[in-house]
Amino acid sequence: MEADLRTSTERLEIDVATISDLPEILELASRKYGKPYNQSSFWKWRYFENPIARVNIYVVRTETNKIAAMQAVSMYSMRIDNESHHAHILTAAFTAPEYRRRGLFRSLVEKIVQDLWQQETALLFAFPNKLSAKGFRGFAGWRESRLLSLFVRPLFGQSRSARSSDRSPRMVLDNTSLGIQVIARDEFLIGGDEILTHQKAGVSFIDRSREYLNWRYNRTSTMEYDILHAESGNGHSGYLVLKPTHFKGVPVGLVVDLAARSHRTAHELLRAAVMESRYWGLRMLVFLVGRTNPYARALTMNGFVKLPTPIVPRGFPLFTYDFQHAEKKMVPAVTDMQWYLTWGDTDVV
Repeated sequence: MEADLRTSTERLEIDVATISDLPEILELASRKYGKPYNQSSFWKWRYFENPIARVNIYVVRTETNKIAAMQAVSMYSMRIDNESHHAHILTAAFTAPEYRRRGLFRSLVEKIVQDLWQQETALLFAFPNKLSAKGFRGFAGWRESRLLSLFVRPLFGQSRSARSSDRSPRMVLDNTSLGIQVIARDEFLIGGDEILTHQKAGVSFIDRSREYLNWRYNRTSTMEYDILHAESGNGHSGYLVLKPTHFKGVPVGLVVDLAARSHRTAHELLRAAVMESRYWGLRMLVFLVGRTNPYARALTMNGFVKLPTPIVPRGFPLFTYDFQHAEKKMVPAVTDMQWYLTWGDTDVV
């Protein structure tokens, strides 16, 4: 055991979970959430058998070896001015109801920070829910940044078709005047890192390699995404990832990720997403994007409207912990950066 906690009633210890802990982790997560957190295939894909990220699930164990709380941390590559650095993201935090209000969440986060100081990491970040955000605001060294904007596009019309399970390539849009085709595919043929280098964004939270994108959106059996590729005479010029879901019973589409070489390409991808969403009977498209938004004009031309902060249905805070190594300041303060991030960077959509 790596660390121990003492409470008024019993001694608790922190260590890192193994695959043998999966049944108990499933039971703990299922006490509050349904799909995908109650599915073993999700935990294996995302945490225990992840081929892209190095993942550790820190757990608090009781004296009887039961898991009282957990916090996962994953290391990915992030892109800063076209250079790759290590970045860690916190996801999947759970505490058993009977062990809440004992500081277990704080102890897990502090233990992770302590361990990461021993590594050459650039940044630790999290997109917490409302409850966890209260905790982060009291943790030393953490900075809250409201860099995220929410764009919405209402859709009208009746449902014309059920979504098909056929994943073969399918033409969605063919703009002959621009020489751009948008094709639905089940594999990424280009990485977002190859596209975003053409933008002025200083930082991409998670480096969107082709390998990462295919793992993220194609290798999971618990979540469903649709991938639209923009293709022209010059090859593959962009992609858009769309996730149909429901919000308060209303069918909506999340534009989870978007990368395009040009405004025209972004415009055609968004136009294709609108066409697809109408065809499936979705009532709204939603896009969450960080401070750097190279596609603002394309969003406006496709009828997306930026919601004013006071009327956004829920907050989307970003918390960062900046590891300022004495020998090399790897990342400037988050408020000084030009971040490009989307829903896909939260890694849990």
